[in-house]
Amino acid sequence: MTASRMQLRATLDHRAGHLPDRAEPDDIDRLLLAYEELASNGLRHGAPPVVVEVTGTASGWLIDVTDAAPEHGPRPAIDRDPAEGGLGLYLIAGLSTACGWSIDAGRKHVWACIQPA
Repeated sequence: MTASRMQLRATLDHRAGHLPDRAEPDDIDRLLLAYEELASNGLRHGAPPVVVEVTGTASGWLIDVTDAAPEHGPRPAIDRDPAEGGLGLYLIAGLSTACGWSIDAGRKHVWACIQPA
């Protein structure tokens, strides 16, 4: 995960002139945090192959994580001690302007839209 996040950071740094309008360093940090959270959830709770795509637009980024376990949708931790983890979906909801999941062609898609503040 660390190498993948570093690769995304390097790609964003290389394309600095092609970032969404009004994107600031804090927005990129939010994107990277959301990316790592969604991707690690896919690896931890999904089934291979897990594919993560980040698509940039003029207004922000779309993170889409797909895996081969459509029968197991994401479930937020309810009534769980925060020390036990499982709060990633709440974090994603706080970092994104929209998030959700769907099933398409036998694959689960968990996605989040990140926009500059």
